[in-house]
Amino acid sequence: MAILNIDKFQSFNDIYGEEIGNVALGLTAEFLKEQIKGDDLRLYHIGGDEFCVVCTNSNVNLSTVFIATIEKILKNYKAEHFYYEDKSFQFLMSAGISYSGNKKMLAYTDMALKDAKKRNIQLSIFNEDKEQEKIHQEDITCHKKLLSAFQRDALLSYFQPILPIQDSSRTTKYESLIRLENEDGKIIPPFNFLNVAKANRVYYKITRAVIQNTLKVISEHKIPCSINISLSDINNDLTMKYFFDILNNYDYNNLLTVELLETEDFDNYKIVYDFCMKVRSFGIKIALDDFGSGYANFSHILNLPVDYIKIDASLISDIDRNQNSRIMVETIVDLAKKLHVETIAEFVSSEEILEVVTELGVDYAQGYFIGKPEPITKHLERLKD
Repeated sequence: MAILNIDKFQSFNDIYGEEIGNVALGLTAEFLKEQIKGDDLRLYHIGGDEFCVVCTNSNVNLSTVFIATIEKILKNYKAEHFYYEDKSFQFLMSAGISYSGNKKMLAYTDMALKDAKKRNIQLSIFNEDKEQEKIHQEDITCHKKLLSAFQRDALLSYFQPILPIQDSSRTTKYESLIRLENEDGKIIPPFNFLNVAKANRVYYKITRAVIQNTLKVISEHKIPCSINISLSDINNDLTMKYFFDILNNYDYNNLLTVELLETEDFDNYKIVYDFCMKVRSFGIKIALDDFGSGYANFSHILNLPVDYIKIDASLISDIDRNQNSRIMVETIVDLAKKLHVETIAEFVSSEEILEVVTELGVDYAQGYFIGKPEPITKHLERLKD
């Protein structure tokens, strides 16, 4: 059995609407019917953007043939152009495969699909050692914790300081980072639940919580803070409506900075550019996150109205002992100064790293040596002391 899932189809629906989304599903179904030949194969639409291919012949010798068939379908689907009215579309698919499990076969196949999504690969095969089943159970538990947190209003923002290191007269900024407070009071970091939120399509609720938490802190304490906004957030019309509507309910929006995430995925500059210009009309600043992690970042700084660039941790974490990292950061700082853009070094974890980035002219430093993420009240109490 194989489950095939159209990648990022929700984003497609958000942009083009459900009517065209349903057309795309119909075109995909017709494509799959043409691809799947032979008396041993059955095709099913199991809901939404997922299809299931079942091989009714249990001959184990056919397993490699079945894998090759699914791989060919994925390859052909990637190359296929779909047309509707004046529009042309292309999609990608991910797939999970399992060969056993009796009554659990569909669940095992779904676990394999989730594994493919998590590892950003096109195809995954269920592992009989039960590791995927264990991961699946952990994801179910995490999803329940998320739903409980939404009901209890238990998504909190912790704030990590961003310290000015060239001009001490400037104000320290803070990045708003999401945390989940469990029912027992334990604080859960984001890497334990963000992927689960995305897989279950409730990520937008996390973005909303971060926006509200951060604007409340800015309004109460008059301190500059930043929030992370991803490409999926920008492509989500409801999230954007919520964001711009709530800005009208808070003062001091000029103290807010939006950090753009997933910059490697920016394939539509107009959408991102229009978002940045609208954000700026509220007096909000723009930062590019993870700068230097890929070639695309350098085109972003030229094409988008950016106020800050956050230099990627991969360049900062070993800058005190890696000459190549030092040269790269020096080049980035020089470029930023010529473009009148300020720089922030991420992952400053030691005094040695802080000394180097200060020497190279980086404007701000952020990392555990500067300060760890904590409730804003703890940072403010420390400043009073």
